Amino acid sequence: MLHLKSQVSLFVLVFINFIFIYKYGQRLIPNYILLVSITIALIQYGVVRYFKYFEKVFTHIFFLCSGLCLLSICVSHFYIPLESLDVDRWSVISSFWESFGRGDYPYFARSHMGNPPGPMPVYFLIAFPFYMAGSLELLSFIGYIAMASFVFFTTKNRNSLILSMVIISSSSYFYWEVFTRSNIFTYSFLILVCAFIFNSLFSKKGIGYKKTSIAGIVTGLLLSTRSIFVVVFISLSVYMLKNKKVSSVLLWYATIVLLSFLMTFIPFVLIWKDLFFEANPFIVQSTFLVPKEMVAIFLVLSAIAGLIPGFEKDTYFFSGITLFLIIMFYSFYHIVLVGFQNAYLESKIDISYFLFCVPFLFYSFVKSHEKYINSPP
Repeated sequence: MLHLKSQVSLFVLVFINFIFIYKYGQRLIPNYILLVSITIALIQYGVVRYFKYFEKVFTHIFFLCSGLCLLSICVSHFYIPLESLDVDRWSVISSFWESFGRGDYPYFARSHMGNPPGPMPVYFLIAFPFYMAGSLELLSFIGYIAMASFVFFTTKNRNSLILSMVIISSSSYFYWEVFTRSNIFTYSFLILVCAFIFNSLFSKKGIGYKKTSIAGIVTGLLLSTRSIFVVVFISLSVYMLKNKKVSSVLLWYATIVLLSFLMTFIPFVLIWKDLFFEANPFIVQSTFLVPKEMVAIFLVLSAIAGLIPGFEKDTYFFSGITLFLIIMFYSFYHIVLVGFQNAYLESKIDISYFLFCVPFLFYSFVKSHEKYINSPP
């Protein structure tokens, strides 16, 4: 039997798949999309939930899933032009670097849909080589493949790798991200790796300052991608405080994280000092998404997560659920303001934000599912 956390993780993953299928599928088959969405979601749930019963066709499943993933990257690159998309995540990146190339203040840039750049500096820095190569779909694709590889290398289990590929290839949001050149999963996966490193470092005694400094620099830089990721480390920090695991090394780590995070903004402050305080990612995100009061609620929610008994045993599950609840709060807020139709179907809500939680719940599910899929059917 799957334990409760595994069941919850799987339910959330299937739910997110469902809302993507229903929203974007209605443009193709509006009369039958509810039935199709439910059917596909149930099939995904059944295949993933009872994966161990497909053991005899593991190899075929792996190659089929891998083929579907590779096909998606080819289709997106050669047959889906960027200008045809109603999603502007690619355009936010290109307009940022085009503005920077002209010597203009990048946070005054506007996408082809008129939106300002909301992410933080390192987000654009990571995307730069993909932008220059004209292959932003690779940035989307790499995150999912890296996720499957990460699962394999941390579990050392072939079945877990194949299960990961099954989840990826059966999830509509994977294809949506690759086709639209979205990249939320990729950046969230990088934060998952940071949390994994954090847990690995501070679960051992005698950790040195050198490794801690390197980990702190990497964490600080990756936190300078999207502000929502700070909630993961708030939960971890609260857990440490609760269990009196605070040490000089941990304080050193926190200091390095903060300094390296702040360093990413120095070039903008030095070059465009006055303009920076007119427009920056903090202002954009607090203006366009939710009121500041709700941000405070999110921070409290993340702190509460760190106090939950059992947090240490499954950091990734609690971090994923926290991120999921934050986006649910954000969604309900806009549904109350403008109604379900406008919020969900007319895209007042950006449902891709739900992908922030997916790598965490994905990893938690596959890792906890490991013993189950290797037990006799």
